[in-house]
Amino acid sequence: FSPSAFCETKNMMMLRVALLVGVSSAASLRGLVKSATDPSGSYTGSKTVLGETFTGTVTIESSTSADLVMTGAVSIDCENEAYHLDGSDIVLDNIDVDGDCVHDNLDSYGVTLESATYDSTNDEITLSVKYSVLTIDIVLTHDTTMRELALRMIARKALGATPSGAYEGTKTVLGISVTADIDVTDDSTMDMSISGPITLSCTGEAYTFSDDSISIDNVDQDGDCVHDALADNGVTLDSITYDEATDSIAVEVKYGAITITIDLDHEDQAAPKLLQREAAPLTLAQVAKAFAVMEAAH
Repeated sequence: FSPSAFCETKNMMMLRVALLVGVSSAASLRGLVKSATDPSGSYTGSKTVLGETFTGTVTIESSTSADLVMTGAVSIDCENEAYHLDGSDIVLDNIDVDGDCVHDNLDSYGVTLESATYDSTNDEITLSVKYSVLTIDIVLTHDTTMRELALRMIARKALGATPSGAYEGTKTVLGISVTADIDVTDDSTMDMSISGPITLSCTGEAYTFSDDSISIDNVDQDGDCVHDALADNGVTLDSITYDEATDSIAVEVKYGAITITIDLDHEDQAAPKLLQREAAPLTLAQVAKAFAVMEAAH
């Protein structure tokens, strides 16, 4: 069983999963893997003001149609509302027209929709409504489906995800906390620090990434920052591994007779771990490339 056959088997498995979740081509991923600038899918959020709770849900059906639901102090359920994007503003085309669902429902509650804006950096929608004398901002976060999660993971697998950015984690053993930070600055250098019972702070460390393993090139050489700091503290670095599915790094060190594994999560990701795979959203070009890789293995 050759390595190339194993690679082909993995790609075939990804292709089969893609087909199972309803994807037949790169183009059909368009509405499932978000672009860097446009909202897609469903967004939900709540805000409580003076004991009144406002909950909003916006579902982007297409680039021109969206559903809007509000519950709580205001009840609205409107489908297929025409909209367009104007920069970061989501503009409801008929918001000022009598007979429009959103217009009529808001009017019946004495509520005005001041604005709806999309934050592409955080993939959030903010609804600003005026209720009586109050202006209320409701932040809606993206509701990611299992189908979307599977597709993003498939695309990253085919593209070959690598670590990037900052990772941090803490492990407490026998009442002693050890904190580790790794900042992957590019594909050959990283910064690393450890604090707690040992102290290490090293920048510009050369490393090699291969088969999920991160190897510090000079860790066995006197004069290397990581080598010297670990030696001074009587610590051995057993391994550093990267998990592309969760975008996390595990650092395993031996301190005295104890082996400690510290799990480091990507610092700028607040989403569930399966989503912590990317420093930036996958573009359609990347998705097309990923699907091409899978199709080539077919």
